Amino acid sequence: MGTSSTAPLEAIVSSQIEYLRGRMVFLGTRYGLRHPAVQQCSEQLDELLLEFYNSKQKLVNRA
Repeated sequence: MGTSSTAPLEAIVSSQIEYLRGRMVFLGTRYGLRHPAVQQCSEQLDELLLEFYNSKQKLVNRA
């Protein structure tokens, strides 16, 4: 994990990632994987994951 000052933010982002993941699964099951709503949710999840991993990598590089 990060330092104590980054832990609350990390928890928030992690919960957002899990929410989007669950939403994407729900939408994919309901409408099919090619539906625009599923594609949009997937793109949002990809962006959030990239931001999350990039921010964690910056912390690792600082250490």
